[in-house]
Amino acid sequence: MKVKLPANVLAAQLLSVSPRFTDFADVQRQMAVEMLTIHIEASRKLGTPASLKAAATDAIFMASIYERAYEPIPASYSTASSSLNNSHLSAWAEDL
Repeated sequence: MKVKLPANVLAAQLLSVSPRFTDFADVQRQMAVEMLTIHIEASRKLGTPASLKAAATDAIFMASIYERAYEPIPASYSTASSSLNNSHLSAWAEDL
């Protein structure tokens, strides 16, 4: 049986294996987990494949410079309004 971990748990587990992440201040760790969580949630909502290794690397880098890379997905998000739900989906998904 395939178990889907909550996005924040998966993000924390993926980031915790990085030595750089373990050296971060608490605020940087929180930023990195938040950024990767948002990335995972967006990928799941859009149904697009994503490179979690690349996303974790990006989150660690952005947190290292105290920069937020992602904004939270609005609660009113609808997949029908996504520009990814058209012919561009396959090309976009390849970049994720």
